[in-house]
Amino acid sequence: MTVVIVQCRLSSTRLPEKALKNLGGESVLAWTLNAMRKVKADSYYVATDEDSLARLAPVAEKCGWNIFAGPLEDVLGRFCMLVRKLKADTVVRATADNPFLFYEAAQVLLEEYNKRCEFSKCDYITWTGLPHGSGIEILNADSLLFAERLTDLPYDHEHVGPALYNHRTHFSALLIKSSGPFLPSRIPHDNRHTRRLPARAQHRSASVGRKSAVRTVHDGADPFCAGISGHYRSCAVRTVGKSRAGDGTSAPLS
Repeated sequence: MTVVIVQCRLSSTRLPEKALKNLGGESVLAWTLNAMRKVKADSYYVATDEDSLARLAPVAEKCGWNIFAGPLEDVLGRFCMLVRKLKADTVVRATADNPFLFYEAAQVLLEEYNKRCEFSKCDYITWTGLPHGSGIEILNADSLLFAERLTDLPYDHEHVGPALYNHRTHFSALLIKSSGPFLPSRIPHDNRHTRRLPARAQHRSASVGRKSAVRTVHDGADPFCAGISGHYRSCAVRTVGKSRAGDGTSAPLS
């Protein structure tokens, strides 16, 4: 069983309640959920904490997602509680403060994970070469449960993925190189600029795919878009499926 889990909380200190900020008529969380709903899976869950549950539940329900509440600080524990409940085999993890997630990248990564699992066990896989916090990880559910028992490090329990990729003596971690733009919304400065993109993105659904986001950035009609366009024009923005494997140089999603 494959489950897509989007983690979300409302107690951020840098940008409080960022998941509920308005972005082109929808909340940041709704943009994330609508994008990740396009990834083929058996179940879709928002994983949050008890204090955030009541306010996030209506958004999750509207987007066709289930919602689960667990510990606030122990995010690894929260994920593992949900994995046990669902008896999941594979977890696709994303974070709710990334409204421009490229669902195509998530789908291609899931297919790559499944292909590799036909020949050998894969505990963890992600794209690298993108800005930190690019938002997509795939984890073996049994390995995640073992990692929870294995580590008592606060950082591992707060960030989930490090419980696997920071313990290479116990787990395999594959980082596949890719390149291309990614636009998080984690601090007020980011949020102010990302609000401009939905109106300019040439989309026909409730989510922004890679092509429409790239087109908007490269058009550079908005001053912010023009600024990041200059940066990303120096990158080889290519189809994610054609990315080459490698050990990467940037950190995975945390």
